[in-house]
Amino acid sequence: MAVGTGAGALNATKPVTVNDMMEAIQPPGLKPQNGQYVDLAGDVTGEGNTSGENICQIGRAGYTEVLDDIIVEVTTAGSGGDSSIKMDVGFKSDSAGVDTTRFLSGVTVAAAGAVGVYSVLRGSFDWDADGLTEALRTFTPGNGGSITFDFNPSGATAGTVRAYARTHYTDVNFGAGL
Repeated sequence: MAVGTGAGALNATKPVTVNDMMEAIQPPGLKPQNGQYVDLAGDVTGEGNTSGENICQIGRAGYTEVLDDIIVEVTTAGSGGDSSIKMDVGFKSDSAGVDTTRFLSGVTVAAAGAVGVYSVLRGSFDWDADGLTEALRTFTPGNGGSITFDFNPSGATAGTVRAYARTHYTDVNFGAGL
């Protein structure tokens, strides 16, 4: 039978090994896997705010990692205020402990009543000066940290969203002998 016709067993060219499961060689992916859930009427963590929440870690554990996209899925339309959902996205370095970089500042993710998926790559919003080039969004183990989200700096007081960061690895450096 011809290859690709759907009949017969697959003919693997290489067996899958444990090394194939390493994060460093996985294709670009979303962090966190199921997104960071945000209820604008409540909070992210039960602490009463949606400000400065860490969505994921980047550039740690021997990996050089690039932030490719910020994705926001609006699952329940915003209400209250001007009913738009607004967001800031920053970077908090491991050493500084505060946001030292702003990738997105005060962007309107969704206008009143707009449920959907929004992202930089879809053209929903543009990177700020701190994230205009891939080099500015590349983090090595020496300068790793957290991607942080501030939802609703102004705008809606109700609504729900899931936020994701899309990243990919460019290099792995575990040190000599590894």
